[in-house]
Amino acid sequence: MNQINILGIDLNNYSLKEALALTESFLQEGPVKTVLYIDAKMIVTAGENENYRDYLSKCDLTIIDDEGIVEALPQTQDLKIEDVEEETYTRILLKKLVYGHKRITLLSDTTENLSGLEDNLLSYRNDLTIVSKIAMDSVEDSVETMVNEINDVIPDVIISRMEAVRQAEIMEKSRKMMNCRLWVGLPERAVLLKGKTPFYRKLWNKLFSKAFRKEVEKYGTKETS
Repeated sequence: MNQINILGIDLNNYSLKEALALTESFLQEGPVKTVLYIDAKMIVTAGENENYRDYLSKCDLTIIDDEGIVEALPQTQDLKIEDVEEETYTRILLKKLVYGHKRITLLSDTTENLSGLEDNLLSYRNDLTIVSKIAMDSVEDSVETMVNEINDVIPDVIISRMEAVRQAEIMEKSRKMMNCRLWVGLPERAVLLKGKTPFYRKLWNKLFSKAFRKEVEKYGTKETS
């Protein structure tokens, strides 16, 4: 593992093998560990929001989930764009949760988004063991109530998907109160795909990666001038 800096944001840089081994260790021992997926929009937000940048730095594992970021990195880094495109980490993680009979709580910001998260996960793996589902709007945005409801069912894993800054803030402020092993935070835009990446998404990623790479190069030039 080595550190990488993207637009002034320091992130850990694990290979796929290292990230999976670390995740396996998280599932075997407490207290709760956090895994947060990172995309380009979140990097830009972190550059503008000091609190959010601090939240990211405290995550136990960050998973880069954006082809644009990967293509903007030096080729010597351990990340492989194929693993990002094919969501290899996510596929293997969900497989581990199924075979390990792990109990899962789903968490999102609204009831509608929670339903979308559940549908997406079950379309990807319909044999996940989901023991509870919580929308922040159903608990009046109370972190304390959310924590109590999750701890009542004692899940092994929390999988959440909500607005980036809010998600990172909730994860950091409530993790020490959680009675579980692992908390996985998906990006707000994340839609898990089963099978090959559609052509339209590959095209969009290619166009966006060029723009993001220019921003990274511009930042690098500014830092060295």
